[in-house]
Amino acid sequence: MMHIEFETFKRPVFGSDYHVSCTRRLDDHSRTVTMVLDTIGHHPIRHVRRFLRSVRADAARICADESHGNLEDMDQALTERILAHNEYIWRNNPMENSRPAGFCLATAVGFGNTLRCKWLGDCRVYHLRPDPTPGNPPAVTLLSTDHNRLYELVATEGTYTFLKNEMTEMSRSLTLYWGKPEQPLIENILTQQQQATIEMQPRDCVVLLTDGGFLPLVRSAMERSHFKLTKEQFRLEDILATFIDKEQFFQADAAADRWREIVPAIMRSIEKITNRKSRYKDDIAAVTLRAT
Repeated sequence: MMHIEFETFKRPVFGSDYHVSCTRRLDDHSRTVTMVLDTIGHHPIRHVRRFLRSVRADAARICADESHGNLEDMDQALTERILAHNEYIWRNNPMENSRPAGFCLATAVGFGNTLRCKWLGDCRVYHLRPDPTPGNPPAVTLLSTDHNRLYELVATEGTYTFLKNEMTEMSRSLTLYWGKPEQPLIENILTQQQQATIEMQPRDCVVLLTDGGFLPLVRSAMERSHFKLTKEQFRLEDILATFIDKEQFFQADAAADRWREIVPAIMRSIEKITNRKSRYKDDIAAVTLRAT
């Protein structure tokens, strides 16, 4: 059975986006729990640190618990903890429920070479796969859906021309997030509606990203087309596939740890955009997972 490795990325170091990663490698399989979080609203930093310590302890316990004999057991354990934390967040909303407070979230729980991914808010999950035919670009698939008005608009219209600042306002209008005070809805989303299960093949990668790791690319594509945005540009699958192919991350003769450079390379590309357009700059957290 294959194992899952991961690489994390966070910028700036003391920013408001976070990653949580834990793995336990056994003789015949590995167990993995990873997530990225993007803070919504204003939380006292001491509360955020205490909350992250609790989430990291949950991840470590789930990885270590030998009673979890398969992916379904681990997934159920993680979902239960996410739901428990969801209730805690909204009951302790520092904004006194006048404004949303919580986190956007993307998670991946792994047993052997199988990953189960879930999400709330506008963090994204991408699946990167090398093409077996030499010379062909890799396949990039967006597995998640953004829970905001911007995603709903582009999904409905296909192509849309934005007014000034309209895209930014829509991207911030979240319909779901971790901490939303609608517990049955969050439970239904996590257990019944939106999840992706991937049987990872050798050299496959899955990337979890907060919105600072992809939205500047979307905005740049929109500006190049005079504020017109297509569904394909919004999803970024072709743009990322072209970039990964150009950088030769999946070439057969690439170094064994070359995959660890994928996210930093994308972030350098984003930095070039945000250096020109400082208003696009945002905190970033990412986790890259790879089957070995």
